[in-house]
This record gives sequence, C-alpha cells and structure tokens, in this order.
Amino acid sequence: MTKEREIRSILHDGTEVVYNTGDRVLFLAARPGGMPLTTDPESLYDDLVLTLEQRDATIKRLETALFTHQSYDKAVCELQEENERLRKALEEARAEYSKDGTDIQVLRRMIKIVDAALGEGDKE
Repeated sequence: MTKEREIRSILHDGTEVVYNTGDRVLFLAARPGGMPLTTDPESLYDDLVLTLEQRDATIKRLETALFTHQSYDKAVCELQEENERLRKALEEARAEYSKDGTDIQVLRRMIKIVDAALGEGDKE
C-alpha cells in the first residue's frame, strides 16, 4: 500500500494547492502557509495547466543555460590544454636555441615554433 502523504505546490498566481494522497482531497490556500480550504478540482484545471506550461518553459531555459555552461567549460579546458602545449613548446625552443646564436636569432626561431604550433606556418 502506498504511504499517505501531502503534496504542496505553488501555482502561477501565488496560491498553494495541497493534495492529500490518502484521502484524495484537494485543498487550496490563498497563499503559501495560509488556511487551506477544500476545493473542486474542476476549478483548478486552467491554473494547473498554466503553471505546468510556465514550469516547462523554466526547465527548458535552465537546460539551455546548463548546455551553454557545459560548452563554455569544454572550450576553456581546450584552451588551457592548448596554452600548456604552447608553453611547453616555447620552453623547449628556449632551451634548445638559447645555447647558440644572438637573442634576435633565438626570438625569431621561437616565433617560428609558436607559429607552427598555432598552425599558421611560415609567414615570411
């Protein structure tokens, strides 16, 4: 047997619907926490449908925001990985090319390595 419980929900107009699953009685309060009075379910259909429609729209908006946030997080992670890859390439280039040549030559070689890492190739 299903355990008896009380379900409370706030409608779009601020009224509170209270449903008792055991007695299958529907109550309506003018405001949350107000005195619930028994009501005819027929009188609530329009309000229930409107409230469901509004909550569906809210859920869709939240899902869209969540998807956008997840996409943003993925892009940030990819950029961080790319940044780390470029940093390592620069460190390797600095270590390799600083052994010989002037500072200008070393910088030119490092720029070529960075351009290659970015996929821009040789622009000279």
